[in-house]
Amino acid sequence: MTAETGICLRAFFRLIEVAALCPGCRRLFSTIQPQAVLCLLLTSLPPAVQAIEAIELSLGRIEGNGWSAEGGVLSLTLGRSRGLKLQVDNLSLLPPLGAIRGLTLDCPQLSLEPGQLGCSDGIVELKSDLLQQPPVQVDFNFDRQRRFTWSVHEARFARGRLSLHGEVAEGRWWLALNGAGFDVAEATRRLAGLVPMPQTLSLAGTGDLALRLSGTRTPTAVRLETHLKDFAFADEHGLREGAELELRCAARGDEQPAGLAFSGACDVDTGQVYLDPVYLEVGDQPLHLAARGQWKAPLRRLEIERFDFRHPDVVHGHGRAVAAGKDGLSLEALQADFDTAHLGRLYPVYLQPWIWDGLLQLESEGRVAGRVRWKHGRLTDLALALDDVHLDDEEGRLGLYGLTGSLNWSSGLEVDTSRVRWSAGHLYKLQLGETEVEALARGGHVSLTRRAAVPVLDGVLSVDALQLDGLGTEQPSWRFEGLLSPLSMESLSQVLGWPALGGTLSGVVPSVSYADGRISVQGALLVRVLGGEVVIHGLSMENPLGIVPTLEADMDIRNLSLEQLTGAFSFGNIQGRLGGEVRRLRLEDWQPVRFDARFYTPPGDRSRRRISQRAVENLASLGGAGGALSRTFMGFFKEFSYRRLGIACRLRKGICEMDGVAPAEQGYYIVKGGGIPRIDVVGYNRRVDWDTLIQRLKNVTNAAAPVVR
Repeated sequence: MTAETGICLRAFFRLIEVAALCPGCRRLFSTIQPQAVLCLLLTSLPPAVQAIEAIELSLGRIEGNGWSAEGGVLSLTLGRSRGLKLQVDNLSLLPPLGAIRGLTLDCPQLSLEPGQLGCSDGIVELKSDLLQQPPVQVDFNFDRQRRFTWSVHEARFARGRLSLHGEVAEGRWWLALNGAGFDVAEATRRLAGLVPMPQTLSLAGTGDLALRLSGTRTPTAVRLETHLKDFAFADEHGLREGAELELRCAARGDEQPAGLAFSGACDVDTGQVYLDPVYLEVGDQPLHLAARGQWKAPLRRLEIERFDFRHPDVVHGHGRAVAAGKDGLSLEALQADFDTAHLGRLYPVYLQPWIWDGLLQLESEGRVAGRVRWKHGRLTDLALALDDVHLDDEEGRLGLYGLTGSLNWSSGLEVDTSRVRWSAGHLYKLQLGETEVEALARGGHVSLTRRAAVPVLDGVLSVDALQLDGLGTEQPSWRFEGLLSPLSMESLSQVLGWPALGGTLSGVVPSVSYADGRISVQGALLVRVLGGEVVIHGLSMENPLGIVPTLEADMDIRNLSLEQLTGAFSFGNIQGRLGGEVRRLRLEDWQPVRFDARFYTPPGDRSRRRISQRAVENLASLGGAGGALSRTFMGFFKEFSYRRLGIACRLRKGICEMDGVAPAEQGYYIVKGGGIPRIDVVGYNRRVDWDTLIQRLKNVTNAAAPVVR
């Protein structure tokens, strides 16, 4: 080594030492890239200097933009066996990488060529809060064009394997990371500060990933692929859970002047997901979700320009959305269109959990397409196209078949008319015929735009007015007015399982309304039946579609034909008219639990009044009369005259307190005789079990005969 070269080299080392010790000079030194120092030191020195066999450089403390190092020692071996060794006691990086302690780089095979520095099969050891692992193998290369490339092989991370590759050249850089078999829970814990992680979810499973970052000073492009197996998640309240999931996802992001442009897609191959209240199980075909849009960080605004969701054989939809918020993203706007949906599979998974807390358990078929609009926390528009839809309540309360047409709703003033037609249906056991309905649905209101005629058995229910209010709220209400044209009692009896009744049923349906879970009838409901009239007052129902519906009403019965009534039963023949009243009637689950009822011959009735022997026996059995009729000469008569008849029952707590048309010495008269031959029927039992009384009505042949006077 010449004296001049030695002086220059000592001066160079002195400059580094001064820069490392002088606070003012340290800022100047921090602008010198370490790669440039190595290049200058190792590739630009004259041959005489390159003949040096060993150099050791104590770096003291140095710092740069976002990093600092203390206790650094750089050792170079420049003989035939060239090598490099770097030791740093403490290396501080920006969060979340944090502090790296005891960093050692040992490169026993250093390549020194003109304008190039390279290391192969180097070994790195370090201790970090993020990475805690045994030594890993590294390679790096630096050339005269200032391009620096490096690789880390088979690092251990979160119980899996990790490799990294990177390059820095001409002010740009890229980093590629590949991981396999890492534990999701452990990786989440270690990366919690590096990338955004869900704070309220616990995660589990194993996964593989491929990540590529590139940029200048900060990342400007991201590419990610991941494959998660046996993946599970859960929140602390049990409202969001997933199990046994297999996911394949790919995403990319690119920094643009307007923000970060991103796109991505995920396929869920297996598993179960519960997002309160929706539960779905992945079948033979994977779920698919894809999205693209922009993330505008300064505005905290996420704009999804298009998303696609495909649940094979169930629903296929697409749309766009916007979410924003300083403290957390909330949905500002959503537009979703589903091109086709198989209602039989869509309803139980996506719709049923939201409807009346599961009140309507529907069996459904057919196809549905539609559009949904959501803005500022509320639904603004809904449009559905129905194609041969069948709806049937599993409890047999309601069914509509062959539904076609369109349903349109808007929160604004402008909305298309809804038109729906069904080919058949039922309300409980009442069969409904083909019907077409037109209505307008705006805000919380729905109203018919023209009269609807609904065939009911062999009659027609004309709906003159129907209005729904409070749609979509916790307290919906509706109002109804109509007219029932005559339908045969014979067909109604058959459907309801009654004995065949003659005549027809018709009547005016006054204003009927529903609010707070209760149906109320304003005014009187007039029903013409059995040659007379039944007027129903104060009719109301609670929980009409619930598990235990209740009904309350008062009724007045006017001039019913007893011959038509008794002719429908195996009761015997009674001629005459019947009047009566039922007060404080209450049915629970369609079974009587309370009423005050009286049935009697109307005052002023001038019709022929005759009663058959069998009818006498059966009436007597209801009141617990004795069995003398068949053993007297009166048994030779087939029918008798009567002046009046009647029976009363006051039902409370399953007991019927019986009465008749007049008191008797030891009971009450059920039939008060008149004319020739005449007969009196006296009942003796004042208190009769209701179930026993019903059994007597069902099987009157087992009852005893009456006492005859």
